[in-house]
Order: sequence, then C-alpha cells, then structure tokens
Amino acid sequence: MVITEGFVCETGNIDDADLPDVYVEDVDETPPDPLALLPDPLWYENVWANDSGVIDGKDPNPYLSGYYPGGIDLSGGDIILEPGIYILDGAGLNIRGNTNFVAEGVMFFITGTGSVDLAGTGMISMTPPDPVEYDAIVPTTDPEYSVYEGVTVFQDRENHAEGDILGTSDFAFEGTWYFPENKINVGGTAGDEFKLGDQFIAWQIEIFGNGLVQIASQGFAQAPGHRVFLVR
Repeated sequence: MVITEGFVCETGNIDDADLPDVYVEDVDETPPDPLALLPDPLWYENVWANDSGVIDGKDPNPYLSGYYPGGIDLSGGDIILEPGIYILDGAGLNIRGNTNFVAEGVMFFITGTGSVDLAGTGMISMTPPDPVEYDAIVPTTDPEYSVYEGVTVFQDRENHAEGDILGTSDFAFEGTWYFPENKINVGGTAGDEFKLGDQFIAWQIEIFGNGLVQIASQGFAQAPGHRVFLVR
C-alpha cells in the first residue's frame, strides 16, 4: 500500500488492477514520520576516512567506513565497502557507468550538497547494518552502528537535494531508504526489475518508465510496517 497526503497522479497505460492500493490521508490524519526520532550520526569534519576524502575507485579495496567530504563518485570499476557508517558530502552517493559496487552491512548518510544518483549498468548491491552478522568487523558496542540497524540510506534533514535511482535487474537493495525532505525519481527500463529496499520513506517520489520496481514486505523495527510512506 502507498500512503500519501495530498494527491496522487497516475499516468500511462497501466491497468488499474496492476497499480498498488493508494490511500490518500486527510491533512489532519497524516501518519507520523516513522523515523522522525532517528538521530544524525556523529562525525568530525577534519577526520577523513582516507587521504583523498572520496571513494572514486583509485584507492585499493575494500574501503573503510567514515567521513568522505567528496562522497562516492564512481563511473566504473569493482568497489567493495567494509561494514559501517559512511558520511557522504560532495558527490553524495553517485554511481554510474559499468560499476560493480558491493556495500554489505552499510548505512550511507547523505549530507551537505550530496545527493543519491544511481544510474549505472553494473551490479549494485547494498545491505543495511546488522550488529549480529558483522560483530567481528564492527563492535556491537558501537552505538552508531546499532542505532542504524536496518537503515541503508538516510539523507540529512537539512539536505533537500533531489535524487535519482534509475535501476536495472542488477540492482539489489535491502533495508530502509529514508529521504525525509527529498524528492526521489525512480525509473526502470523494459525487461528490468529491481528491489528498492524493504521500506522506502520519502517526502515525494516519482516513479516512471516501464520496468518493475519492487519494495519487499520485510520491514524493520525502526520503521514498522510494509508500506511506502510519503512523509509530507
């Protein structure tokens, strides 16, 4: 089910029976943001995770978690990220071209001028923090990691940059994607289908194209339910 406040615009030649159930909330009954209390992660702006401050494929794999003022800016290559919290400014989460990208046990916090721009033709796989599965790499006593269990992407509430996710069948995403103050454009092409996480929470979402976008019904305790939320 899709829950929204305001209106829903449906265009194209899709049969009504193939569209999801849409419930338009009255203004006075808008559901609260299920992650409204999720805190911003902490970081030090003068402490970079690597010397260049950016993940661009020029440094050896795997990359370590931390603050990247230049963000992730990839146009090719095979990239692996270690589990942890990645603070991304600059380019944000920008993956394009024939990039194969694996980020397991990871949360991306998009801040500053960063945005999410996923339009590559390679394989992109992302799974959220799991303190049990990755306790040998990220200590379970690390409060940062435990707080964000189940959350794959979190865009800073002060960052209103619009994002684009142009998926293919080689995209595999798990966890909650959280864009409290952002419009996200999601598209696919004929014959392609991709899984857009287990929950998707956004200010506004535009879905286009003729591919199949799936949101699974697994859910996590931090954002209960198996639905898409438009938070405003």
